[in-house]
This record gives sequence, C-alpha cells and structure tokens, in this order.
Amino acid sequence: MSVDGTAPTTVDAARPLQLGPLVRTDDHWVIGDHTRKAHLALLPEGMEHRVVGEEPELVAWSRFRGIHLQVACDPVSATRTFALLTLRPSNPWAGAELGSRLRDPEEDWRANYTHHRALYSFRHILLLRFMLMHVSCEHHPELLGDDTWLTWAVGKLAPLRCYQETTALRMVEETLGDLRRRPA
Repeated sequence: MSVDGTAPTTVDAARPLQLGPLVRTDDHWVIGDHTRKAHLALLPEGMEHRVVGEEPELVAWSRFRGIHLQVACDPVSATRTFALLTLRPSNPWAGAELGSRLRDPEEDWRANYTHHRALYSFRHILLLRFMLMHVSCEHHPELLGDDTWLTWAVGKLAPLRCYQETTALRMVEETLGDLRRRPA
C-alpha cells in the first residue's frame, strides 16, 4: 500500500500488477493474453470476449449470475490437446475458459481465452477464482469493470500467500469484505 492509501500499480518494479491471467493493460483489465488470439476485456459496460478475426461479443454486467474461471498453471496444460491426451476433458484445471450463467434471457455462456506464455502461480489462480465468485455471489459483477476498484482489489490480493482453497476463500472474503463499500 502506498503512502497515500491507494493500491500500487505494480507488485514490484519488474512485474506488472496481475492475478493469474488477470492483467492490467494500458487502459483496462483483461483476462488472458491480449497480444495473442483471444482474451476477455473487463470494461465499464461489461465483459467483452475478443478473438482475432471475429466480431467482439459484449455481455453487460447486469446479465451475470455467477462467474467461474477455468485455468491451468502452465500454458501446455491449458490446451484442449493436453486435456484429450490425458483423457481428462472435464478436468477443471485443463483449459483456459471463463463461464457464467446469464439472465435475460437465461443461458450458459463460455468464453475461451489464450493463456500467457508464462506460468500462473497456483495461489493467484485460487485468489482470482474466489474473487470472481465473491463478486458475482454478492451481486456486484460490475465492480470487475471498475478500474479503480479492480486495481485496489488486485493490489490487496496479489501479495497474499495461500495454497489451500479454504484459506484462499477466507482471505478473499476478509480482504474484499462488504462490496457495497468502495475503497477510498
């Protein structure tokens, strides 16, 4: 935390502020490698699935009922080929996908994204999964499009040390607390 009470924009000088596949670009947050084939842009109006060569698909925050992240720690394990070769296509850690149950109209929505070339730490994956779950369960998915709030939240969560799901869930709930109050 900086002297003025705001969240830092980097964890240290050499690494940008990120939480697994969630990374800050020049003007907004994205899930996935925005320099490659597919990623999800977290914008004030909603989540936009961007795939090279296709028209972007924007889903308004008001439609999200729950948000579930599926990602592997390393890029190879995030491929469909890996899932098929290991005969575990339903493995929740194989693949790079974000899913949700949408309302108005009711439908399941899934969007693939490109894994970064670097590894994601297991603790960052846990923290991000539980942050997305916490925000959507508390009925505030629009916070993911709020640049100030998301920068604050990632700045608070990224340095935390946890390696078990129960610990990660507790840390996210304690750190983010009541989502109706905004960070200063």
